[in-house]
Amino acid sequence: MKQDVILVLDCGATNVRAIAVDRQGKIVARASTANASDIAAENS
Repeated sequence: MKQDVILVLDCGATNVRAIAVDRQGKIVARASTANASDIAAENS
C-alpha cells in the first residue's frame, strides 16, 4: 500500500530518531538508535 508521509529526523549528540507522520498527523512509524559518531580530530 502506497502512503504519503513526512519523515522527521532528530540527529542529536547521543541518539538519532526518526518518525513518519501521515497527512492527518498520525505517527505511522518510529525508530531510534544510539549515535555512534567518532570525535573529530580537531575536538580531541
